[in-house]
Amino acid sequence: MFTLLDLFQIKWMREDEEGFYFEVCCLRLKREPAGALFTLVRSLLNDRTQFCEKAANSEAQMEQMRNQLEKLDKRASEMCEFCNNLESTLISKFTTILNEKLKKT
Repeated sequence: MFTLLDLFQIKWMREDEEGFYFEVCCLRLKREPAGALFTLVRSLLNDRTQFCEKAANSEAQMEQMRNQLEKLDKRASEMCEFCNNLESTLISKFTTILNEKLKKT
């Protein structure tokens, strides 16, 4: 059995919308071996740093995807407008050709 002096306690607490704090997690760690606590803290900080970097990279990728989607949407609108103009132009030319043929006969 360990006494409280032999243990190291880590608590993760979070604030809710109303300003109250609640305990998410509580770890009680044995203090032995001597360097284990520092190794654990270093590992946790490294994991947190990696998580933040991944989150930042993911956010940058999301922004790139949004920009690409906006460009594609703009291009699709331009193509739709081009098709509508082309259809009008073709109908107009076809009508002109038919009118010329009708005049000749």
